[in-house]
Amino acid sequence: MKGLRHLLSCLFISSLFISSLFWNICWAENLVISIENIPQKGVLNVELLKPAMKQGGARSYLQLRQPVEVGNYTKKLSVPAGTYAIRLFLDVNNNQKLDKNLFGKPTEPFGFSNNPMIRFKMPTFDKISFSVKDHQEVIITM
Repeated sequence: MKGLRHLLSCLFISSLFISSLFWNICWAENLVISIENIPQKGVLNVELLKPAMKQGGARSYLQLRQPVEVGNYTKKLSVPAGTYAIRLFLDVNNNQKLDKNLFGKPTEPFGFSNNPMIRFKMPTFDKISFSVKDHQEVIITM
């Protein structure tokens, strides 16, 4: 009976260690978002997107608002493995929206993961998506 109790306590302790190790591997800071060339002071609005059921669509997974200065900004996040995309804008006048001109072109600085070339319309989720497995750094240039 003493041996069984000892075995059970060893199994319990080892399961705690394994679950702790699993938690640290799966939920460590595995996504680093670096924004370069912030042109002016403002409130940075970053939205982390996940794929939606609709083909090519996306849904919001996480939103961040952070006052920033001119230069660069880095944020470390812990996210589950999967496919994501990032879109962001610098709210210069702090009205909590991306301002646009009469033709719908943004008048405030903005950016996307993968730094796609923007022509006449905003990029699709497929163009700006990336995978997070172990560790991923995404660099976005404004």
